[in-house]
Amino acid sequence: MSAAAVLDTLTMLKGAQEALLTALEQACGSCDSLCEAETAPNESAEETALQEIPAELLTRFRARNLCLRQLARHLMKGDTVFEV
Repeated sequence: MSAAAVLDTLTMLKGAQEALLTALEQACGSCDSLCEAETAPNESAEETALQEIPAELLTRFRARNLCLRQLARHLMKGDTVFEV
């Protein structure tokens, strides 16, 4: 693979990653103090679902203020959050 092809692929992947992150943000919404104050009945199941996510991604999600509780719910239900 040429250097130009590698750069093109990296650029394409960055755009795709941004589109996917935006889809997650739209599906999960932002965290706020009310969200964090809730006590979910499936809290341990939600924590288990989040443990499957690599730490680097969790850090990026937190930096973007993505609601991890809602993300965990989507993961547990197997919801579709992005259409191709």
